[in-house]
Amino acid sequence: MSEPDKLVRKSLRGALVLAGVTALQFLVGFGSQFVLAWLLLPEHFGALAFAATVADFIKTLMQITGRRYVIKEQSNWQSVVDNAFTLELILGVITVISIGALGLPIMNALGRPEATCFVQILVFAVFTNPFSQLGALYERDLRFGRANIPVAAAVLTEAATSIFLAALGFGTWSLVWGRVARFATMILLYWAVTPYRPRLTFNIPVWREAFAFGAPLTATAVLIFFYWNIDYYIVGRLLNDVQLGYYYLAFQFNAYALKVRSNISAVVFPAFCRAGSDPVIVQGFNLLTRYTAIVFLAISVLILAFGPEIIGVTLGEEWLPSIVPFQILSVATAWRAITSYWDPVLVSKGRTRPFLVAAVLNALIIPTTGYFLTLSHGIIGMAFAVLTAVILTTPIQVIALKRVIKVSYGAILGRPILVALLHLGGSWLIARLIDATTLPGLLLVVGLSLGLWSGMALILIPDLRRDVRRLWRVLRSSLPSSVGS
Repeated sequence: MSEPDKLVRKSLRGALVLAGVTALQFLVGFGSQFVLAWLLLPEHFGALAFAATVADFIKTLMQITGRRYVIKEQSNWQSVVDNAFTLELILGVITVISIGALGLPIMNALGRPEATCFVQILVFAVFTNPFSQLGALYERDLRFGRANIPVAAAVLTEAATSIFLAALGFGTWSLVWGRVARFATMILLYWAVTPYRPRLTFNIPVWREAFAFGAPLTATAVLIFFYWNIDYYIVGRLLNDVQLGYYYLAFQFNAYALKVRSNISAVVFPAFCRAGSDPVIVQGFNLLTRYTAIVFLAISVLILAFGPEIIGVTLGEEWLPSIVPFQILSVATAWRAITSYWDPVLVSKGRTRPFLVAAVLNALIIPTTGYFLTLSHGIIGMAFAVLTAVILTTPIQVIALKRVIKVSYGAILGRPILVALLHLGGSWLIARLIDATTLPGLLLVVGLSLGLWSGMALILIPDLRRDVRRLWRVLRSSLPSSVGS
């Protein structure tokens, strides 16, 4: 077997395990949101969205993106893990003490003093930063099963805790304690499943190397968090917690789909780091982009065609104001997922500055356009501002990518886009012919729509069957030993 096929085989072994974890995350996360939407009010989600935004921003600010450096580093990984763990642990202690003392003045400045207690509790999530370095040790060896045990367990724990407390009438606190249960579970299990125990170490040269690699990524992560969460702040300040609850739920449903793409990237990045040749990277990039487009465009079509029925049947009429933001954000989600694989390509090549440029542009577009569009069009305007930012930053990605490898988005995406357009037309017709305002009717139209999509994809994308056969052939040769991954 050739080296590229060996790499594909090992990546697929990890991808199989990760696919199970991803499916679990998606089903549990998506399902728990539906259950919680029946148990709680929109304002409960709105209150959590604001507090979680502040706490998660602090968490992002206090990380040094050592996880990726651990994956990339092949020789000096122990020293990197020790130093990254030490630094982020120290930053975590300082952060928790500081927010405990200064939380109220900070929230007063943000105009939400009532959310102070939520933030002071949720900020303990900062301790997941150092412990996630331990999971990176498995990812660098493409052993995604063990790396994701804490993640899978944390998702289950959060869902169970939130639903149980919501059923008892704890309101927003049920969501807060659910998050606490999630990051506490992650911390404990990262420590339990990883045999390596990091030492508290201070090595200035290692810190310099890690910062040289990670500084642009850290700055980018902060900016990304800012512009993907500033919408919650703007909606909460300009409108109210009820509207923020509608917007938050619409965004969260699409965020669960993006977690699938994030988990794929978790496999792709270490695989690209080990690929060793541009032709292998190009082949992987083309394959991933094409099939991500096929799947995510299909999801977007379902939401565009049957959005009112999906929300009305599953959540109830009180959530109908979230429909249009839900549909707009589904298009933004598909666009983000399809164009996302520039990330592992450039980072595997050590090119991190383009991310900062794109992040700065997004950080300018979303707050400015989002503010004025929210004033004039409410949460629909904010959703449109997010979509606008995603579209306008795409040229930066394309230019940066083409400087590293030879790719053509036009050649990759032409047929998937044609399938999506035909799928949208067919789904629109199905929605007009069949009543989908009941659960059986909704399941019927979604099933017919997916059947139409599958048939058109097989007919219009000739490479589909060939690629599936090739991947299955490579994967089948590794099935007997895949259990231990």
